[in-house]
Amino acid sequence: MADIKKYLNKIKNSLFGLDVRDSIHDGIDAVNKECEENVAQQNKLQSQFNQLVINAGNSNAEIVDARVKSDGTAYSKLGDRLDAVDSQLVHNTNVLSFPANFKSKMIAHRGYSSKAPENSIPAVELAGMFGFWGCEVDIKCTSDGKWYLMHDNTVDRTTNGTGTVEALTSEYIDTLTIDVGNNISNYPNLKVPTLSDFLSCCKKYELIPVIEIKSGLEYSNLEELLNLIYVYGFEKNCILMSFSADILIAIRELNKVAKLMFLINEEINTDAISIAKGVCNCGISTGTPTKEGIILAHKNNLFTNCWTVDVMSDAIMFQDFGVMSITSNKISEVER
Repeated sequence: MADIKKYLNKIKNSLFGLDVRDSIHDGIDAVNKECEENVAQQNKLQSQFNQLVINAGNSNAEIVDARVKSDGTAYSKLGDRLDAVDSQLVHNTNVLSFPANFKSKMIAHRGYSSKAPENSIPAVELAGMFGFWGCEVDIKCTSDGKWYLMHDNTVDRTTNGTGTVEALTSEYIDTLTIDVGNNISNYPNLKVPTLSDFLSCCKKYELIPVIEIKSGLEYSNLEELLNLIYVYGFEKNCILMSFSADILIAIRELNKVAKLMFLINEEINTDAISIAKGVCNCGISTGTPTKEGIILAHKNNLFTNCWTVDVMSDAIMFQDFGVMSITSNKISEVER
């Protein structure tokens, strides 16, 4: 069973496309092999059972042999040995039900934004405290090349400042205060976090960083983004996503192992599949999940995500579709 456990752990930890497909195939092959061996063993013992008296004593060498396992474990009756093999077979077969027990991984949207201001460190911390698998944030780059958590093109909506992020300096943004958001009164003098602040917090709470790259000047500053991810040890355990296929292609040219996600508003279709596969094993995140679209993506070995799901019944339905992760403002792992 050790080999089966190893493959199941690999399946659970796989994030994308071919990793998922290959690990599932390897795991099921291992389970089937062990089940086949147990079936053969059970058939052999059943044949012995049919020919022998179950309660016979040790006078018959064949009976003794049948009651002893290869590891030396002995059973007082042949029937007990048969029952043990049957129990083991049932246990192994139940392992095959793993996909039926599948639960989509939950990602906090802009941090746990229903409980703290979006794209803030308190929202990221709460995502960790409430057991989210991953934490999604939006990033923009300043005129002097520094990355900050910010959804909009401007800082106007969420801070006491004004102006377009890419036209502002990091020195100016560091003076700003986040002044709107859920439970904002609990967080006076809340600063706009840098990408470094976010990655450090993810490290602390063992969250998968899920980073949406907004279009703009950051297109020419992707090297610094990838460097920060490397510095914090997330180069193989982070998801970078964008609505811009060009940005994803540019990242892939710089880094062959980064996990990427193509964002779309519409349901998954052949055009989106074509773009995602062209970006080299890129996942798809849709704002309009359908069963047909999710199945299509999985047939093409693509990781799937849907957003933004705040109603439990919807989350359960999308999970039943087979969506691998769900982004939510409200539904955490511990609340499911």
